[in-house]
Order: sequence, then C-alpha cells, then structure tokens
Amino acid sequence: YSSPAGAFRERPGSRLARGHPARKGPRRCSARRFVGRSGMDSDDDFDSRLEAESVWAAEFEAAQLEGELAAARCARSDVGAGASSPVWGGCCRTPARPARQAQLGSETPSTAASSSSPLAVTAAAGSDAGAVEPRRKRLRAKTPPAAAGFPADEAAPAPVLPSCEGSAAGDPSGVLVWSDGVEDRWLAMSERQRYVFFRKRFQQWLVAQLALLTPATRQGPMGESLIACGTAWATASWEQKGAVSRMFLRSSKAPEVVADWAPSGWPALSRGPVLRDGRGLARGWFYGRQVLLTYQGRWGELPDEPSAAGMPEVLQVLREREVVTGLWADGRALAAELADRHHIGEWAVSMELCPDTWETSRQVRVHFHLFLKSSAKFFLGSPQSAAFRRGAPFKSSAAGPLSNRASSGYAGMYYCLAPKVGVLFATGSHAPFKGFPVNPDWIFSMLAAEKMTLEDARSELVRSGKGLVRRLGDLERLRRCREEVALEQRLLEYTQRISLGNRAFRHFPAVAAWFEAASAPFQRRKKFLVLEGPSGMGKTEFARHLAGPEATLELNCANCGNHPDLRRHDALKHKVVFCDEASPRMVAANRKLFQAPAAMLDLGHSPTGRDVYRVFLGDSCIVVSSNSWSAEAAALPEEAGAWLDANAVLVKVDAPMFDTA
Repeated sequence: YSSPAGAFRERPGSRLARGHPARKGPRRCSARRFVGRSGMDSDDDFDSRLEAESVWAAEFEAAQLEGELAAARCARSDVGAGASSPVWGGCCRTPARPARQAQLGSETPSTAASSSSPLAVTAAAGSDAGAVEPRRKRLRAKTPPAAAGFPADEAAPAPVLPSCEGSAAGDPSGVLVWSDGVEDRWLAMSERQRYVFFRKRFQQWLVAQLALLTPATRQGPMGESLIACGTAWATASWEQKGAVSRMFLRSSKAPEVVADWAPSGWPALSRGPVLRDGRGLARGWFYGRQVLLTYQGRWGELPDEPSAAGMPEVLQVLREREVVTGLWADGRALAAELADRHHIGEWAVSMELCPDTWETSRQVRVHFHLFLKSSAKFFLGSPQSAAFRRGAPFKSSAAGPLSNRASSGYAGMYYCLAPKVGVLFATGSHAPFKGFPVNPDWIFSMLAAEKMTLEDARSELVRSGKGLVRRLGDLERLRRCREEVALEQRLLEYTQRISLGNRAFRHFPAVAAWFEAASAPFQRRKKFLVLEGPSGMGKTEFARHLAGPEATLELNCANCGNHPDLRRHDALKHKVVFCDEASPRMVAANRKLFQAPAAMLDLGHSPTGRDVYRVFLGDSCIVVSSNSWSAEAAALPEEAGAWLDANAVLVKVDAPMFDTA
C-alpha cells in the first residue's frame, strides 16, 4: 500500500507487501479498519498517523532491546538473584525470547565494548515523545532508530558511583536520560502522556542503577530501596519508592518543568496508589472523561458572622466581602488552569455557602464544586495535581453517577450552575438549557435533597419545556404535601408546649371503667363516651389526655352534616376518635360507626359512589363532647333516644375536669 505522501511504502520484504505470509487479508481493509477506529477520513490524516506510528514503534523496539540487553548483563554480573531480573510493569521482559537470547549470547567483544553502558542504548533509543506500544503490530515500521529521528551516535559516559554520606549505594550522577529540547515537548504533552514519558525515563534509569550495584553497595538503605523497586515495584514501600524517585530527579538532572510536575503527577512522590484500567495501563488517581471535584478546607471557614438572619441576606453580605471575592477569583483561575493543562473544553465551577452548617451553628463555611468534561479521557495523577490552596479535592457523587450519555452527561455541570440554595457565585463554559440540555429529573433530585426551592424549581422546569403538564402537577402536589407535613409538625410542637403547662386531671370512676372496657380487644361492638358540660371545663384536653395527643384523632363535627370525615383515620395509630361538638342527630344517623364494630365500614356514600372509602374502628374508642347533649337528644324520636341511652356512657361535667388546687 502506498500513500499519496509516500510515508509508508510497500517493500518486497515487508510484512505489508502483497503475498507476504504475515499479511492477513487485503491491505486496504486493514487501512479502513485503522481509519475507522482512529476517526480519520482523509489520506493526509492517515499518512500522518502512519508516520507517527512508525516513530512510536521504533522507540518501543529500541527500548525493548535495551531492556533485554540490560537484563542479560545483570544476569552475567555479580549483582545476585535479587537484582538480576528487574520487573517494571511488564516492560522489561525476563527471560528474553530464544531468538533474542541467541543474539545476546553471540555478542562479540567489540559489540559488548561499544555498549558497555546500558545507557548508551538508552540514550540512542530514548525519545521525548512519551510513546506507548502501538495496538496493531502490523503497522510497525522497520525503520532503525536513527532513521526515525533518534540519534544513534549519541553516547553517554559510563556512570560512576560516587560515595554518598548516609547511603551505601551512593547517588549516581551524570546519567543521560533527558535529551535536548525536552521542555518544549513536555509542555505540549497531555497529563497522561507526561506520566508515561516520566515512567519510561525512570525505568531506564532504574535498570542502569541495578547494573551498577555491587555486593558492597547492596547492603545500604538506598541499595535496598533500588533492589526493592527494581525487582517488584508493586510490593515496595512508599518510602522506598519516594527515596528512589527523588534520587532519580536529582541524579538525572531532570529539567525544571519535569521536577515541578513530579511532586503532584508522580504517585511515588505524592504517596498515592497507581490505578489501572482493564488493559493494565496506569490511569492515576483519575482517568476518564468527566469528574466532579469538591474542595473544602480551612480557607473556607470565615470568622466573621453576618448579622443578617435570612439566607438571601447572608449571601448578599458575603458577595460584597473582599475575602470571598478573592477566593472566587482563585477558584476561577484554578478552573481555567486545569482546563488549559488537560485540554478540556467544557467545565463549570461554583462557590457555595454550606446551608446545614449555617442553620445549625450559624457558622459561615464556603466550599467549591468543579466539573471537568472532555471528549477524550484525561489523566490526574494524584489529588495534589488539582489542589486549591494546598487543599486536595475529593471526587464527589453529589450529582449522581456521571455518564457520557446525552441524558446524564451534563449532570455535574448543571449541579454547579443550577440555582441551588446557598450559591454565591457560579460560572462555566456553557449556560444551562442553551449550551447543554437539562434533564428535569436533575431538578427533582435537588428538590428531594432540599438544595433547591420550589419557586426556582418551577422556573427551571418551565425553561426545560419537557412534560410540563405532568411535572408541574407533581410539583404542585409536592408543595401541598410539604405544607401539610410542616403544619402537622407545627401543631405537634404547639401541643407539646401547651401540655407542659397543663395541670393534673381529676379522677372520674365512670370514665375509667368505660375506657378500660372499650380498650379491650376483640369485641363485637362498643359503647361511646359522651362528655356534656359548658365550655371551659377542659373536656377537649381531657379527651386528648386519654390516649395521648399522637394517638388521638380529633374531628370538628360542629358543621359536618350527618357524616363525620374519617379519611385521616389510621387504624394502627389512632386509639381514640374524638368527635368535638357532635350532635345526637348525627350520632343516631351513624349508629354502626359509633359502635366501633369489628368490621370494615364504607363511608362517603353518594349516588355515584365515587368518594366511598373504608375504615376500621375495632381498635379505637369514640369520645363525643357536647354543650347540650341531653336537650338535643330529648328532641329526637323515641326510638333514636332509646338507642342513644343504650349505647352511650353519659358523663355530665359541672366543674373543671382538671385540678384547680
């Protein structure tokens, strides 16, 4: 296959030539598969990709050969079994392949002399492109390292192992790992390319140090650290990894840009484990397309407490403070820096006041949320690489699981830009609704977490324009239910406060006997209690006192007609049903109900039966209070009056029911 630019031509002996045994299928099909996977369509882009693949393949071949040569020399030296087979993530293959072993075994003295230093091959093959192994072996070029842009005649002097106080292994210097112009290429790399680039140079340097160790220098702390990191990096301690990494930066004379990056990007120096993906590639603290970071620290605790009482007033006061505006400026600068460093096109940042801390302790504490989203995966070696004022962030799940789908891909961005409770400042690369779609479920999630008010949620739902009939109905229903719950809690608070000042009630033998009989379970029917007396005698409080306010259902029957409303009755909770100001006529019209039978009762009848509901009163006791029960009962028909006399326990209250002493 010949490209228009001639970057990758067929040769008779090439594996890509027609008729070669190693070639499988038409070359054109392989090219199409390669183009489809990389997302390139034009011939110029395809030629550029092939040329880059040839450079990366040449570097990988040279590094592989250098590792095998170093392993073979270590095996022939007196280093010992501990350092004879360095293992570094599977890149140094030990033992070598049989064909390569034969090549190493037949190495002539002149060849060995020319490569007496393992770093000579390393310097010749080393590249500052931070390459990784190509996925397709059939696209590897057969170009030698010199032809691929790597100077083959560049040689490094054999490193000398000078003595170092406090370390038997010493501190080697003069190791040629970094080539000229590495600063410019380093600044053009992504974060993950920098990690791979640094890791490759560290590996080359570590192999050279293992080859220089002698039985005398192996016994020191640095020698033990070198052997531990060179033989099994995963099992070495973080102290050993950090010591060897610092020695590498110092002895290899790393460029300034690399030395500045290492404390935050290299896990051995930032004391963070190296995570790996499914293919075993290092992905650092974070490796993905989007992440939501949360920043908290001492810098967010403001000592001065605003005098304003409400949350909107507090936010307005804080927005005018110089310390808050300074924090916001630094937060925006951090977001811009991370977006520029990792080539991120979509981001959002917000500064918020913690509502819970303010409501509980009246303390002002602010924090940041930073959302980063990229079309390609980006790499964060450690939390320190994205630190704010020396404070490392943590990966937040407040916006739920982040996904690359269109329905949930911007959940983290909307979490930062939404009109939440306590937001001081918020900005981003895109505006909600115009720059990215907003899922209405995100709005209801914030409502459930009480991070958004009902008014703001309504306006956000209207802006989304999705399912307004159903969603606005749900929002209105949520508003009414919240009001009911709030009123019930307020009423319970009133009742508890008032009950603290109540005086003890007097003992009424007739009431005690009735309550004991009516509370017994498994009865066919029961009698109800009637408290008759003027207002102010404590009849209502006495009825609540029988089973307690929480277990009493109080009904206002003054104007309820002929049927009381028992829709709020809970058979498992309410032990007393108190019908205040109930008339004898209403009770006589609902005889079965006031007998509390051991059966389900159908109430709310109408000609259409639309509002019928069922209740069970078998475990409840019914209490009726009235100011003129006897007079109203005498006006009823004789049969109704006789039924009331047979099923009611009448207690006339002529004096206060509570103790007045």
